[in-house]
Amino acid sequence: MKLQFNKTVPWLLTITRIVIGWHFLYEGISKIIATGWSSAPYLSSSRWIFAPLFQSMADSATAVAIIDFLNIWGMILVGLGLMFGLFSRWASAGGALMLVFYFVAYPPFPGYMYGVPAEGSYLWVNRNLIEFFILTTFIFLSSDNFFGLDRLYLKWKEEKARKPVPDPITDKGRGLDRREVVKNLISVPAIGAFAYALYKKRKWDSFEEKLLNIDGMDANSGATLYELVEQLQQDVGPVFYTRKDLRLRHAVSKEKMTEELVQCAPSHIGGEAVQEVSNLDGAKYILADDSWLLIRPSGTEPVLRIYAEGRTKDMVKALLDYGETIAQV
Repeated sequence: MKLQFNKTVPWLLTITRIVIGWHFLYEGISKIIATGWSSAPYLSSSRWIFAPLFQSMADSATAVAIIDFLNIWGMILVGLGLMFGLFSRWASAGGALMLVFYFVAYPPFPGYMYGVPAEGSYLWVNRNLIEFFILTTFIFLSSDNFFGLDRLYLKWKEEKARKPVPDPITDKGRGLDRREVVKNLISVPAIGAFAYALYKKRKWDSFEEKLLNIDGMDANSGATLYELVEQLQQDVGPVFYTRKDLRLRHAVSKEKMTEELVQCAPSHIGGEAVQEVSNLDGAKYILADDSWLLIRPSGTEPVLRIYAEGRTKDMVKALLDYGETIAQV
């Protein structure tokens, strides 16, 4: 059903659709550009009522590969559909479904938020929920209410139905109104702008490389960022990190093993005292020198995932060695 709007509303709806499509499209492309991107860390850190489901997905390499594929290409297809105004309802439905999963994985509820929001603070309502309701609205709006390829096709069908048998004399020079065609092709310059912005971003140096080459980053000392990093390493020392997956001899209960690892926490590892033990998403031992070891049993296969960070390579090796002794038990 077509609603009666003033002339401004179709343009606002069109711009809103294109902007959300831009967001989806770039999110998908950026994941292709970022080599080695995986949804596993995002899934494994979920903490709400669906956390066990998402964490079990993160523990399966096959599930992660499928989710990565659906995430990347789902975002790209939704983004293209919204930007071009092509299959707008299907694109809106697909985007809304993806946003539901993102929201329930990390809802903006106190105690369940994923780290610190980079672009602001949320309470119950976040960007995912806002875009969900906008796309849900587009599902129920006729494509005749905003400009795009769907509307262009609809206008062409109406014109064809109005006069199914063309008259070469009276119909000469007639057809779809040229202004109507131009308005419905508004997505073409939008896609061009997107391509240009993406090209420029790819041509720019990385943010870190730019900062390292800028003189006078520190207003007080005039040191470059590279010099500041070197000074920081001299003051606090370097940090080394590694991860290893170890195959267990038999399947174990994730919850039971985590509980046992916490209760039987060692007093020392690698000569450093264990000062704190956490049971959040596995057993984590935090040492006196701020080194740490996270032992996380898989919930779907007999695999022990070990994460270690230490001040020296020897400490990281000692942490991994301790984790390997747990896997052999």
